[in-house]
Amino acid sequence: MVNTSTEVIACHECSLSVDVPLLNESQKAECPRCGYLLTAIHVNAIQRITVFALCALIFLCAALPFEFLSFTSNGLKNRFSLLDSLNILIENHYVILAVIEIITIFAIPIIILLGLLYLSIGILRRRPLAKGKVVLKLVFALMPWSMVEIFLIGVLVSLIKILSMADIHLGLSFYAFVLFSFFLTLMALHIDKHQLTQLLTGLVEPEYSNKPLKAETVKVNYLSIQQTWALIITSIILYIPANTLPIMTTRLFGQDEPSTILGGVILLWKMGSFPIAIVIFIASIAVPVAKILVLAWLNYSVQNQQ
Repeated sequence: MVNTSTEVIACHECSLSVDVPLLNESQKAECPRCGYLLTAIHVNAIQRITVFALCALIFLCAALPFEFLSFTSNGLKNRFSLLDSLNILIENHYVILAVIEIITIFAIPIIILLGLLYLSIGILRRRPLAKGKVVLKLVFALMPWSMVEIFLIGVLVSLIKILSMADIHLGLSFYAFVLFSFFLTLMALHIDKHQLTQLLTGLVEPEYSNKPLKAETVKVNYLSIQQTWALIITSIILYIPANTLPIMTTRLFGQDEPSTILGGVILLWKMGSFPIAIVIFIASIAVPVAKILVLAWLNYSVQNQQ
């Protein structure tokens, strides 16, 4: 029998209300106007989220006690762990940077992982969860602030810079942190807010477990164009010093050598690290500029249509 039931989902990008039929596994629904992914059902999504979250927690715990990396220069060898890096930042008066690292690299990912484990295990056991929807909202509010992948890319860029001055040796914690980032990314790819909300609703109200959710309320922000222009202009203003001022300063034998993002790309290219140079150029220069141009064009187009 063909399931003709539908549910109304408001597009996050263009606020269009879309009648979406109840989906089966491996199916997805996209907004017909802007192409935004409204919802998707992955095969064994809850089981995979549980496994990936557990693996990520295990590798995060494994990344803390062991040596992260060591480097040898002029006969002197220094080694440190992830926790030692926080002490080094504090000792060098980078307290704010240490706090940001603790929050974005450790605290937020741990809260996300524990929150999703709480939700997924409750769903698998088919038991109503106390404050389940509150936990779900918290998880999705924190996910954009998890900077594990950014931290890892920053470490790789710094290593390339240091390679010209010292011998680098990667420790067990480095590989554990890479696996932690890998499983965290896999988990994020299987998360669908709409489907999780529907499953949580079915636990609290079993009569709605096989029925569509109520239509979502579409909130229209009439000042969105002005706010978007303000954010675009602010991003342009901040993007200029972000690329012209040094992002890192290396001190060797009492001499400081500042490096900008573009300067680091050029240095990596000259050193023969072509893949890393291309990745950094695309992620730090090409993509941000493209986003600014596209967002400005889209906002201008919408403004002229009103």
